[in-house]
Amino acid sequence: MLLTIKKLWVDRFNVFLLRQTITIMKNAIFILGLFVSASLISCGGGNSSSTHDVEGVWTLSNLEKEGEGTVELTECDDQTKWNFTKEKAEALSDGTEVMQLKAVAPDGCKFFGFDSKWTEKDGKLFISSVRVGGMGGVSNAGMFEVVESTPNKLVLKIMKNKYTLTK
Repeated sequence: MLLTIKKLWVDRFNVFLLRQTITIMKNAIFILGLFVSASLISCGGGNSSSTHDVEGVWTLSNLEKEGEGTVELTECDDQTKWNFTKEKAEALSDGTEVMQLKAVAPDGCKFFGFDSKWTEKDGKLFISSVRVGGMGGVSNAGMFEVVESTPNKLVLKIMKNKYTLTK
């Protein structure tokens, strides 16, 4: 009989501990949800307001590689139009909304054009991929630092490469 009473109290105590654990876990999940929501709201849902006038058609006028100097651009590079559109593209894997970048090369300039995605975030420009010099040329992807931004000139830097685009 004493053993049965002891077992009953142990069972009740275990139930009590289980309920307390569940309550703590629910609170932790709730707090984590609030934190994630606040983070997304402060980031604007993954996008921030535009701080640079990027939209439009640009032409690459210069490419510098740190430590190597200016890269000689080909005729195809000079004539390829980089069109930063406001057309929505498929969102990134993390849900970030992006727009289309369509680089259109003239006829006879195979591998100079490209389709990419872009967005602005925290004063930087995310571009999913760029290519200069055709196949085997210079390629970059990621967060580009905006070094200079005017209505007719855009200077972007990523790693050791500095791209100058003009309208």
